Amino acid sequence: MWNRPLPALRLLFEIVVLGAAAILIFFQPFDVTLFGGCLGTAVGAWVLLLVFSSRLRRFAAVVRAVEVVVFNLCTFAVLAEGGLLLAARWSGSPLLAVDVDESARVVTRCKLNHPAGQMRFGFPVNSQNHYDEELVRRPAGEPVVAMIGDSFSYGVVPHHYHFSTVCERRMKVAVYNFGYPSIGPHEYRQVLQAEVLKVAPDVIAVNLFIGNDIANANQVPPGPRRLDRWLDRRNLLIYQLPRRLGIFLAERRTARSAAPVGGIQGEGARRRLATVKEMTAVYPWLEDPLLEPPTISEDRFLLLEKSNAIAICDPRTADYSALFAVLRDIRRLAGETPLVVQLLPDEFQVNDVLWRQIRQAQGKRDLVRDLPQQILADWLDAEKIPYHDLLPVLRNRCACHSNGIRRCYHLRNTHFNARGNRVTGEAMARFFAPMVQGSH
Repeated sequence: MWNRPLPALRLLFEIVVLGAAAILIFFQPFDVTLFGGCLGTAVGAWVLLLVFSSRLRRFAAVVRAVEVVVFNLCTFAVLAEGGLLLAARWSGSPLLAVDVDESARVVTRCKLNHPAGQMRFGFPVNSQNHYDEELVRRPAGEPVVAMIGDSFSYGVVPHHYHFSTVCERRMKVAVYNFGYPSIGPHEYRQVLQAEVLKVAPDVIAVNLFIGNDIANANQVPPGPRRLDRWLDRRNLLIYQLPRRLGIFLAERRTARSAAPVGGIQGEGARRRLATVKEMTAVYPWLEDPLLEPPTISEDRFLLLEKSNAIAICDPRTADYSALFAVLRDIRRLAGETPLVVQLLPDEFQVNDVLWRQIRQAQGKRDLVRDLPQQILADWLDAEKIPYHDLLPVLRNRCACHSNGIRRCYHLRNTHFNARGNRVTGEAMARFFAPMVQGSH
């Protein structure tokens, strides 16, 4: 039955595909140590079927019918994956992104969770899934500053109030916001390589949020391996496409059903808010911080801030080595384009009341409030990487008063409010203006 070369090769193809399917279904996440055993089992099954094929002739009709079905299913699976890969080469859709490592996977998940056209604070997410205008390559002579960051860069205010927009208005130079929520330094490298370099910016700014980027850098994602491309189902489009479609449709339903209220996460406005008057009518806390609701409870917020402080302000345990390695890699990828690192402080570094609460709650640890800026400044100076420390200006302009009017962070939210965005945006404009003016 399989005693000729062509049928024998056809059987081998079926066994290989079925073996791969077994790994994709039952042995996930993929472990290379299991591959040898699975490969040996597949080869053994192929040899046994060849040896005993003569004894199966009495069931030839049934075996042939089963084999036709199996061959067609295997062929369909291979051709479907191949067709999707070809489509992915010509498509920028996150639905067809080929994620070969964990950083790319995280970025793709962010894109799916924030689909193009979704309204955020009355402003539509652009076609590249960023909270900004379209980020395109500009003609020569029109400088661009590209900012990369996490949810701090993505922003928790209307686009008009965001620090990149404030900076852009002040300098009259395009400032592109390549921020994504829930990413870290390893993903900054991915965004730089996959998106930022395509627009040929004049300056690249990495916005490090002191609160969690140092700790996030220590969570090193697994690197890509050749076998993972085919035997880890998270890398197969025939597996990922249905899942991503489900996420995309769920986000669409959520966006359509959102109530038009002024919550501080930005999902409230279903229509575009074109004027400041419209924005403040929906989100009154933009003008008066005393009107905003807290995002989380006071106990949970203090626990979060205490955790951040212990992770980065204890001289005995703070580890910056992984962050330094990522920043070196980012500088290498930036090439000849000037790279700047902006240091965005955590609220406990600006809010004296919060810092005192952390000191009282953290026990006997000897925390150094400004340790992250000190360590990063020394390292960046040694590496000759320009940096912009925003802690001094925030302390000067946003010291927390009892009435909350000068508050620069949302109430128990950890992100900048409208005032914080304005103060940092103005400081960024002063910092970047000489750089972009001197480049043209």
